[in-house]
Amino acid sequence: MRVSILILFLLSGCANTHTVNICGGIDIPVCKHSYEPTPIETIEDQEKKLKQSMLKVMTLMLDQMTQHLLESMAQ
Repeated sequence: MRVSILILFLLSGCANTHTVNICGGIDIPVCKHSYEPTPIETIEDQEKKLKQSMLKVMTLMLDQMTQHLLESMAQ
């Protein structure tokens, strides 16, 4: 139950800071925790990260292939 409330607060994004009472609503200062929700990534952001990682992998593969080709030509 507490996790679902925490996820609901994270997804709502209605304010910069949220306060959660983890003691079942009992008003004890130790039980109150404040946090800032992290922004939810959009599909465009995820695509951009994927494209960057794919470009890195392709560059590493081309570098390795070129290195092996040059090594085989030098022998």
